[in-house]
Amino acid sequence: MLNYPKSAYATSFMPDGSSYIAYFKDNASIDAENPNEKFTFFSITACAASNDDQQLTITGHRNDVEINTHTTTILFGKPQFILLNWKDIDNIIFNSFGGTAHPDCGASPGCQVILTQLTIGQID
Repeated sequence: MLNYPKSAYATSFMPDGSSYIAYFKDNASIDAENPNEKFTFFSITACAASNDDQQLTITGHRNDVEINTHTTTILFGKPQFILLNWKDIDNIIFNSFGGTAHPDCGASPGCQVILTQLTIGQID
């Protein structure tokens, strides 16, 4: 592993050594593999990679209709557990915006997000 002190890369690792599962700037999405499949979106753990007080909006969709939405403030390098328990979803969209550049961060500015945990389950 490369060492990038005071950058987004350094904040993307949990204390137990597991690496992040997703790293994106501004937006990202998760879709069901097949059009007729639905899933439950239980939770995620997220942190900002380069900004303080960054906003993260998560929307859950079913058949192209927004069913759920949640906005929270995420912090630089401090993973936050977000419990949602959204059922019968086929698409999740993550949008990140706002915040100010963290003074000790050497990463490029922007609304970069790190996901360190994601729990999705199949609908019965």
